[in-house]
Amino acid sequence: MTRLSAEESGAVMARFLGGSWRPECGKISSAELDLISDQLLRSGCAPLGWWRLRYSELAGSAAGVRFREAYLSSRLRVRLNQEHLCTVVSLLRAAGIEAVLVKGWAIARHYPDPALRPYGDIDLCVRPDQFTQARALLDELAATTGHYVDLHEGFDYVGAGNVEPGWTADGRRKPAAVTGRRSPVSRWDEIFARTELVPCGQTMIRVPGEADHLRILCQHFLRSGGWRPLWLVDVAMMIENGNGAGDRRRATGDGRNMTVVRQRSAVASLAAHWVKVVVALAHELLGAESIRDTPSAIQNSPRWLKSAVLRQWGRCQNPSTQPPTLPALLKLRAQPREFLGEIYARWDHPIRSTAEMNGRFNRWPRAPYQVIDQLKRLRAELPKQLVALFKTGDRRRTTVKRSKAGADFQSAIRDAPWRGRQFSQSLVSQFAIPDSKCSDL
Repeated sequence: MTRLSAEESGAVMARFLGGSWRPECGKISSAELDLISDQLLRSGCAPLGWWRLRYSELAGSAAGVRFREAYLSSRLRVRLNQEHLCTVVSLLRAAGIEAVLVKGWAIARHYPDPALRPYGDIDLCVRPDQFTQARALLDELAATTGHYVDLHEGFDYVGAGNVEPGWTADGRRKPAAVTGRRSPVSRWDEIFARTELVPCGQTMIRVPGEADHLRILCQHFLRSGGWRPLWLVDVAMMIENGNGAGDRRRATGDGRNMTVVRQRSAVASLAAHWVKVVVALAHELLGAESIRDTPSAIQNSPRWLKSAVLRQWGRCQNPSTQPPTLPALLKLRAQPREFLGEIYARWDHPIRSTAEMNGRFNRWPRAPYQVIDQLKRLRAELPKQLVALFKTGDRRRTTVKRSKAGADFQSAIRDAPWRGRQFSQSLVSQFAIPDSKCSDL
């Protein structure tokens, strides 16, 4: 089977996922499906893959069977996730905290079947001055029932940070205290005024307005490096199933009655630019429709951006859960090819680096953003990695010493003189009492 590069594999995934939520979409060959099946499973797109294949001849293929199992598993989790969501929201509401749900179920409800959009946690945004109280309640709930909530202080930094919110650098969940971000109360009040209540079972869940939610999804996609194709499918679903072009114009700051980008400030301009870029990607890579009335400027995204997204999809690896840089490179120091490949894989995150530096996604080179971003990450992570490396080395040296001591002891036992007849005779002669002394007794 031909091995594809990361970008080629990402292009096949984009062609497969493009319009997969619609009743009819393009065809894909069995060979291409086998090449991307693992990436689709790892990225959470397998239920969407089954939705695309369910009436085709590939539904009975090996990949189709795996996608069907993932879809059925997702359907079983839908009701459980909704119950968890209602429990958490009701608990906070009883304490006087009105939380706003982003991503997860808030976007899954736009899909033809909520099971097509799997999610593992509950992303809730709360008013900044209520964050500490909400965190205490949710930590207590997580300790007793196992519910996990990714709690955010305001809306502005959903998806921001050196690691994915809710996760540590080694892939473990971290408490809500670490994921909280500072957000002005005035900014919260402005966005909260545009939220809406939607029913989820017997509970009303508060979600952002369509334009605000589109902006949040776009920012999350870029700040996370765009490695997961399902996040761009979310944007495509918002584009096609939203309340028309007005929401998109408000999210991108175009039109007279803009609400999301109200002030003509640098921050608002940057947020609008990010939305335009991601909407353009959804159109180019996934064929998202109904954007013919959006500004023509978003139709021409930088060439490097599309290639970078496809490479991330082809690798399908969360950069925030990669093993620490220094130990990983030291393990490969005797393998030059793998060593250089590991360095490139850690360097090749131009989207995340640009977003981390609050840059614009234009046609300028990305190297300055990447250099500064990598230096910032090394400054934050290198001391911890060195300490961990020295501790690992001390444990290894101690283990080696103990192993050597144990081997010497076993060798001494094996070669000990008492194992032979000569030692028995010497022992008798050493402790035997002479006849001269026996007469004195």
